[in-house]
Amino acid sequence: MEHCDRPSAVHEPQAVYRRGSMAAVVVGPETYRRLSGGKDGGTLADAFTELREICRKERYRLKTPPRRDRPQPFAGILRGLAR
Repeated sequence: MEHCDRPSAVHEPQAVYRRGSMAAVVVGPETYRRLSGGKDGGTLADAFTELREICRKERYRLKTPPRRDRPQPFAGILRGLAR
């Protein structure tokens, strides 16, 4: 592993900026555990399981619009190349 002269998030939080605005802050694992109350963030699957359970309890139904075909210009380009 290479040594880096930049400060590490292990020692102090590191702000991440996008277009001049703070977008995120990177913190070390110990700081994260302290701030999160010791809870692990879990997996994406865990998050979806929790979301499904909340939706079931709230009787929430996601309203989806009817499907419709859209123009596909790339398909036309491919048909032109096949000639």
